[in-house]
Amino acid sequence: MKRGLVAGWAGIVLVAQVAGAAAIEKPADLQERTVATGLKTRVSAHYLLQADCSSGGDTVVRILTPPKQGKVEIEEHPVVMSYPKDNAASACNGKSIPGKVVLYQSNDGYTGKDEVQLEIFFQNGLSRKLKLQILVK
Repeated sequence: MKRGLVAGWAGIVLVAQVAGAAAIEKPADLQERTVATGLKTRVSAHYLLQADCSSGGDTVVRILTPPKQGKVEIEEHPVVMSYPKDNAASACNGKSIPGKVVLYQSNDGYTGKDEVQLEIFFQNGLSRKLKLQILVK
């Protein structure tokens, strides 16, 4: 029996071999978020979803570059599926699976731009880098 997997926040790091040289990764995916100053806010969630709507295993999220104007926390937390109707994974909408959520909180009173870079590892052997550009208001 074949089992399909969907990586949360659908992004896959593509690796290319260049004439026997080391593998080259594509640049980090970029996502923008807007948050209120001082408020701890969920800015991303990561999980591995199987075709039967169950979890595909644990996901590891590492902070590569921490924010300069705040802090980031990574917590285990159930993630409720919400895909567009034309996505095959929409059959899982409303169901929750274990995942990792990334929470950002700016320094008190700070407004402006901040950034954090993450690397996410999925249990199926895929990984991706993610750069979050955060506008703090």
